[in-house]
Order: sequence, then C-alpha cells, then structure tokens
Amino acid sequence: MEINNILDALIMDGVSEIVQYCECKYNDKLIEFRLINDDIGVVDEIEFKISEDEWAYEYEGNDEDMKLMVNAINEAPYEVFHKSDVGAELVLNHESIKPQNVPNHMKTGFYVDQEGPIQFTLIKNVVKLD
Repeated sequence: MEINNILDALIMDGVSEIVQYCECKYNDKLIEFRLINDDIGVVDEIEFKISEDEWAYEYEGNDEDMKLMVNAINEAPYEVFHKSDVGAELVLNHESIKPQNVPNHMKTGFYVDQEGPIQFTLIKNVVKLD
C-alpha cells in the first residue's frame, strides 16, 4: 500500500517493511534505488534498480560520475525522507566538487548544500503488511 509519509506507517498495525523508492541525479545521469526500512523506519538495506523488474545490492557504475553517485547514495543522510512527504528532495555536494567551509574536524565527504549538484528525490513510499 502506498503512503505519503512514512510517519503514517508508525501508527499502522501489521507493518513489516517500508520501502522508499528514490532517484539520484548528477551531471544528467540518473540512478534509481530503494531504501528498505524495517517496521519503524530504520534503513536496513539499499537496492539499486538494474532493469525494469530487477534490483541488486551493488551498482555497476563504470564512470567517475556513477561511482560518485553510488557513494552519495550509500552515505546520504536519509532522515530527511523519514520526515517528509513524497516528492521531498535532498541536495548534496562533495568535498571534491566544492570544499566545505567548516573546521577540518567537522568535514565529511558528502554534505547537505542546497546549491549542490547531487540531487535526491523521494518518489514513493510503499508499506508491506504482515
């Protein structure tokens, strides 16, 4: 069953899994992936779409842009998707693209930057019931 916000699933009985379908765009390239959450919204797994009906735990991106996107997907702070409705966006940047203006002990590879080039979109939430 599709829901608008995964917080809605927390008040439902019999939820076994929450699947969030997402996209990541960078330099005119797109990777579709899904977050497999447990019944309370904790991300258990990330799966990448490799064909119309096939998903895999690994993505075979062979160029530098695709590798950067896969790393961004694996390291993104998805909490924003847990508090937002379908259509929510998360925009990241990377230290190699635009250095962060923060002290060294606070730096991370990927960071939230509303002007960043790595764009995530929450496409839909699907709840699986027992």
